[in-house]
Amino acid sequence: MEKRKMMMEIRRMFVGMVKIMGKKRLAAAFTLALAIALLSSCGKKEEEHTFGIDGYVYVPEEVEIPGIKMGWVSKPILHGGILYFKAGSNVMSLPMGEEDSGSREPVIAAGPSGTAGQSSIKDYCLDGEGNLYCLTETFAYSFSGPYATGASVSCRQAEGGQKYSTPVPDSIPLNYYNSILEADGQGRLYLLTEENFRAYSAEGELLASLPLEDYRKGYEGKEGLLSGADGKVYYCVEKGVPGYSDYRLLEAAWDGTLSLEEAARVTAECDIYLYGSPFGVLCTDYDGFLYQYSPDLSSREAVLCWSDSSLPMDMEGVSQFSGEGLLALRYMGTDVRLYRLERKACGELPEKEMLTLAAAYPSSYELSRLVADFNLQSSDCHVTLKMYREDEVETRLNASLVSKNPPDLLEMMTLDILTYAEGGALEDLSPYLEGSGWKKEDYLESVVKGFTIGGKLVCL
Repeated sequence: MEKRKMMMEIRRMFVGMVKIMGKKRLAAAFTLALAIALLSSCGKKEEEHTFGIDGYVYVPEEVEIPGIKMGWVSKPILHGGILYFKAGSNVMSLPMGEEDSGSREPVIAAGPSGTAGQSSIKDYCLDGEGNLYCLTETFAYSFSGPYATGASVSCRQAEGGQKYSTPVPDSIPLNYYNSILEADGQGRLYLLTEENFRAYSAEGELLASLPLEDYRKGYEGKEGLLSGADGKVYYCVEKGVPGYSDYRLLEAAWDGTLSLEEAARVTAECDIYLYGSPFGVLCTDYDGFLYQYSPDLSSREAVLCWSDSSLPMDMEGVSQFSGEGLLALRYMGTDVRLYRLERKACGELPEKEMLTLAAAYPSSYELSRLVADFNLQSSDCHVTLKMYREDEVETRLNASLVSKNPPDLLEMMTLDILTYAEGGALEDLSPYLEGSGWKKEDYLESVVKGFTIGGKLVCL
């Protein structure tokens, strides 16, 4: 494919064409139909990453759920060939086997036990045996609106039938991070309430209730529970500093006495995402990679690059159903899309023109979304997003421009255009406007003049 045939449609974004040193492999721009805001960045992954990890990439397939408004869907979990998800006040289930395709209809796996309209399932989880646990909250109405009147935890056995339902006297958090109900690998259930961390036996008996006041000191941000490898459950609490992540993870331990033991701290100079997984805690860092932690949380390895999978880095509801399979939710305003990602060899994928876009902090998650949209829509071109921290511009980013594998595109929002243009790193965009549907006359004369350096239009 001739790159000159690609269209350039760029709004509120400054993208420079990077000249490939030693090669005449010039990059064209790709279609960006939405406005750009600022995107965070990170440079923890090696420069040589181009596409896939160890020759593999996770390929997304959108999952359609008949009869359900996708805006209601949250917390997807795939277990034993059945997709569970929360929708409204209920937990729904949907067979996912090939033999079920075409005739699938979601059914209520668990619903409110109180009077219709006066109770709702707040959270749910499954254990390794497929037992379904639910936290149900009941409420009443007043002139000022609904208010909680009580709650209970229950267990529905995998083979059918309710095993127990136990009242919860504590207040239930209105907002929480990831989950507030998790089962471990020993038959115990853990619940996070406003005041306490509670543990229940396999029969639904309250084993202990641990006050959280001391664990929250110095950490005033969001909190929740995370599942981990080997059936572990972690209490996770954030310091709550805007633009900076500092998570404290404490492992739930039971030896006749309930305790929370220090497990790890996860810090970053940005907002990052943590997700629970029975295969190991997952983390999306601001370099656009999804990582998985070792069972003891002492190290982590990259699982995928979100732009390789044609998805943005701010995916939510990420869950892992096998060593090579993931579920993830993408929120797009009022619309929600559910994706199932399967690991495939790069050589099995359709051949595409591969481009690399480099961006520096503080570019936004919006850039990641735009790249994802382009990749999903393009049949002949794929863009991989490489991101760098602000303190890495002078080192890793600039070094990449003169490496054997430099980026094709450079997002210029936070960079000094004059420095890069005078250094000969930016290509003249004028030839690419020809036949693209865009003309210089479409832009303010002062903008075109300002971005014309040394007789070359280097940015738009």
